[in-house]
Amino acid sequence: MHLIVLAAGFATRMYPLTKDQPKPLLEVAGKSILDRLIEQFAATGRVDAVTVVTNHKFAPHFQSWRERSPSTARGLQVDLVDDGVSDDTNNLGALRDLQLVLQGKTKLGWRDDFVVSGGDNIFAFALEPFFELFARTRATVLPVRKVQGALKPKTYGEVEFTADGRVTKVREKSPEPKSRFAAFCLYFYPAAAALWLEEYLAAGGNHDAPGYFLEWLAPRHEITALAIQGSWYDIGSVETLDQARRELSS
Repeated sequence: MHLIVLAAGFATRMYPLTKDQPKPLLEVAGKSILDRLIEQFAATGRVDAVTVVTNHKFAPHFQSWRERSPSTARGLQVDLVDDGVSDDTNNLGALRDLQLVLQGKTKLGWRDDFVVSGGDNIFAFALEPFFELFARTRATVLPVRKVQGALKPKTYGEVEFTADGRVTKVREKSPEPKSRFAAFCLYFYPAAAALWLEEYLAAGGNHDAPGYFLEWLAPRHEITALAIQGSWYDIGSVETLDQARRELSS
């Protein structure tokens, strides 16, 4: 499969730390977030190439990273896509960034299955079960986490699914969440999803939060959910960055 990493955000909520440094290249316990992510996927033996989509402001940072990254040193092909955006006022949005990558690959005759991850994710759980499920079902595979404590309105993408994992409904930022299972920015897609994304965006779908695409996709195409067994770090603030550094260092 092809790994596509969404890393074109400006992380303004973490200023001044990320004012002149892209969030995926921040260090956590001796490695950048991005190196951790790519190395974990590479270790499965299921990923043969990686594309990182970045904004124009931080494109030079990622170019320098690629030159010294242990991932490229081990022979893993890592491509960079610059989305041309120089500041946070005219972001393309995560789904248009994904579309940009997929359109470029398709023009080259690329028809691969692909897995999409946010560039600020740290996974402390095994990825292999999700690759195995995808290989069996040949359908979109959606990792989900169990929400602890009170269900918070308009906070996450809630997922409803049957006992055998068949997703029946996805609601992004639901004002009245009912399910304790939530999606996050990790998705395993068949090659046909590139066409589904084109259809979704052409119909005026929300181009930013990837969860809205899953919400649109659920009643149209098969999606299978599988709960993660372990922890997940969403590096969205200085506090979560510090938490990941403490816990992964120990």
